[in-house]
Amino acid sequence: MSAFRLEAAHLYSLPQLSSAFARGFEGYFVPVADDPQALSTRLRTEQIDLFSSRVALAEGDDLPVGTALIARRGEASRLAGMGIAPGWRSRKLGAALLDCVIAEARARGEKRMLLEVIEGNDPAVRLYRSRGFEVTRRLLGYQAEHPAGEDTPLEEISLEAALEAVTRWGERDLPWQLAPATLAALTPPARAYRLEGAVALLSVSPQSVALRALVVPPELRGQGRATRLLRALAFRHAAPVWAVPAIVPETLGAATLARAGFRVYSLSQLEMCLEL
Repeated sequence: MSAFRLEAAHLYSLPQLSSAFARGFEGYFVPVADDPQALSTRLRTEQIDLFSSRVALAEGDDLPVGTALIARRGEASRLAGMGIAPGWRSRKLGAALLDCVIAEARARGEKRMLLEVIEGNDPAVRLYRSRGFEVTRRLLGYQAEHPAGEDTPLEEISLEAALEAVTRWGERDLPWQLAPATLAALTPPARAYRLEGAVALLSVSPQSVALRALVVPPELRGQGRATRLLRALAFRHAAPVWAVPAIVPETLGAATLARAGFRVYSLSQLEMCLEL
């Protein structure tokens, strides 16, 4: 195994971390852009702790060749992303990074570690299984191109009001990126709307809209309110692409999204958990 050392990620600037993280995903299923602002948003919303995250450096030239980002919340930690530079793959660096962050999570007294891995990334799944991770559920994403909209009056509400609705009426035990603690850190240009009691939370850009949350009070479900809200939103935000990231449990929301013109995205993930 080639020589390397591990250092805490907080020792590096945001541009340096962004570059190292992007390098670790070159040629991957889904490449990661070198975008310090996007990384900053992830650090804030996902509670990624740079003091607990690790950067791997090749001995001799101090070149970052791997990163492991660790998010922390309550008694759980999450491997929010682990990437290895192309020339260092299949050289046991990923295993060394994983062993390091698992040992440190145990030393901190955390009870479990979570992660998501793209379904079909068999080498990564084998590595995680070898360390005791088990699959807890399958996560799907959805996409719609120019979804049909309806000109229905919408009430725009505060992000705080949307969070309150998600916390009150949303499913329990959601994946990390769907949990209220993650949504609470969203800021504009995120937008929130209500129609007939149904509430949606969006991340909006000129070219795309990401649906981050959709909830309906239990007593109002089964009446098509979520579908009507999605169609009204499609009219309000006529972006060419609407997406739901591949972080949604496959048992949640599929029928509603299909009625609004969404199809299942080709990429899916597995959520895995290690009891510490």
